[in-house]
Amino acid sequence: MATISQEVEPGRSRWPLYLAAALVAVACAGLAARMALRRAAVVAAIPARPDLSAMPPELGDELGASEQLARSYLHSAEGLARVSRLYHANSFYDEAMQCYRALRTLEPRNARWPHLEAAILSQFGRQDEALEREQFAVDLAPGYIAARVRLGQEMLIANRRADATRVFNQVLEREPSNPYAELGLAKVELLNGDWEKARERLEGCLKKNPEFVGGLETLAAAYEHLGRQPEAEALKRTIGAREFVDIKDPWLDELMEDCVDSYRLSVAAAVQEAAGNRAGAEQLLERAIAFTTKSGSFHRQLAVLLAHDQNLPEACEHLRRAVAISPKDNDAWLLLYQYLGTMHETAAAEQALRSGLANCPDAASLHFEEARRLVGAARSEEAIAEFRLAFQLNPGDTNPLIQLAGLLFSINRAGEALEALDLSLEKLPENPAAISMLTGYYVSQGNEAKALEWWAHVRGQPRTPPEVAQELRSAFRARFGRDPN
Repeated sequence: MATISQEVEPGRSRWPLYLAAALVAVACAGLAARMALRRAAVVAAIPARPDLSAMPPELGDELGASEQLARSYLHSAEGLARVSRLYHANSFYDEAMQCYRALRTLEPRNARWPHLEAAILSQFGRQDEALEREQFAVDLAPGYIAARVRLGQEMLIANRRADATRVFNQVLEREPSNPYAELGLAKVELLNGDWEKARERLEGCLKKNPEFVGGLETLAAAYEHLGRQPEAEALKRTIGAREFVDIKDPWLDELMEDCVDSYRLSVAAAVQEAAGNRAGAEQLLERAIAFTTKSGSFHRQLAVLLAHDQNLPEACEHLRRAVAISPKDNDAWLLLYQYLGTMHETAAAEQALRSGLANCPDAASLHFEEARRLVGAARSEEAIAEFRLAFQLNPGDTNPLIQLAGLLFSINRAGEALEALDLSLEKLPENPAAISMLTGYYVSQGNEAKALEWWAHVRGQPRTPPEVAQELRSAFRARFGRDPN
């Protein structure tokens, strides 16, 4: 078998072999030169280390490994990308932007870098620059819906209504049921003063996306503007404590995998929970807990999620850790008492309440629960004192007064009950619970005139639950033989 070292056959020239070898050498030299230039550009772009003393040591460790990768010849851009993620995920935005500028030059066809730049620029109100970067991202990745929606949102903020309309319609061409694009178009119509058209659009959007809080909030505002107050109030009750959740953005959302800032992780967990991703929220909170041992609030936040999943034993375990770290956390004591009660662990629940009151003697919520516990134990006088103390500690909450009035009515101390209700109305005029209780009291006393007077308040208060209003109507009919006016 012939080998490279054998003589070339007579009559054959050596120059093709020399030429091939020379070309290979030139190509290798060119590749090495390009790699050296690329590495030099990456090394020059590595940010100087900021002060990391307030951060968990894991961040410095990860940055060290990523910077080392960035200084390599074969994986320099990959290393710089990792450095950018670590800085962006942990709120070191100047350093992240320095990385992104270099990455855009190194990878000019990668839409991720201008998109992430735009997210930072927009956060700091630099809308013109954010628009430019987001347009780059959309041009490079036309199918990445989050970038196109954000481009429309940026145009809306800049009051470029025609451009925003065009972009949102482009989103709907790709995703006909996209609620964020529909909401964007509705906002354009509201800015143009076309409230009816916006209302129609939002109603159609909510038929396809009935849980979309952004649409519900904006439609409620449209109803109010159009004088349709009952419908607006009904939507507000539907929304309740829920909050608007922005569009899913995988390129931005995945940064949390590199976050070691426990507070940021807890905020991201709240966003994920609001979006219905409870498992993802729990994972983020577990990371938050892993990076700090000085705050019990993350244990409390995780306990609430676990309770929503009916995992009360584990929720209570996290609450015990929370109060061990932060004995003055009255919210954690309150939840521990409530969850133990739900599990019918009465002795443990009462012990938690006593411990909570001992550590947090000025916690109105704990005194309120103690009052309710005393009512259940038929210890009325002690309960009355606790209800009064709960209100004194938090005069902005009238619920203790309502509960106090109910207890006083039940033990035939109507005069004091009426005083409590008057005080609740002084603090919160048209308090639905107070006016409903007053209406029911005067119906029970056979005082038709006063019952009708308070019924008028019930009818005029849209926050009165429909079932309560119906119960009062039935009681009035049973007592006086006719419906109230």
